[in-house]
Amino acid sequence: MIACRDGGYHALSLHEGTLVIDRARCDGCSLCAHVCPEGAITLTRETGNG
Repeated sequence: MIACRDGGYHALSLHEGTLVIDRARCDGCSLCAHVCPEGAITLTRETGNG
């Protein structure tokens, strides 16, 4: 969360102990996944219908 906030995106937040990702703010840089000490965050590419 700190890396995302300091990177200027503010796409991650905690809600009742659960990590929430604001997809509109996330640019997919994967900094959060790289710095997560638990390896609990992974990014996947979304595929559209069409």
